[in-house]
Amino acid sequence: MLHRFSNRQTAVDQAKRVLERMAANDQTDLPTVLNGAASVDVAVAVRQPWRVADRLGADELDRLLADWRNGMSKPTLARTYGLSVSTIKRLVKKEQDQSAQ
Repeated sequence: MLHRFSNRQTAVDQAKRVLERMAANDQTDLPTVLNGAASVDVAVAVRQPWRVADRLGADELDRLLADWRNGMSKPTLARTYGLSVSTIKRLVKKEQDQSAQ
């Protein structure tokens, strides 16, 4: 059945291995966190907040914009504050639009 939906044998082989592991309840590749000498399975991945407002406080946003006004490049701002360059561009544009009004 699997072979019917894939022209690549490697994809079929990978799917077969996954199904075999699921049937055997093999969980050897689950992520683990070392806790002292023993390891503890991690059930939930730690997610970063989605909205910039949740990641940056008002003070940090003010510092970011001040750094931009002082000539710091957008890629450097992105690395410094842990944001993408597109997010920096959006924040800068929003600031420019608000100052123009």
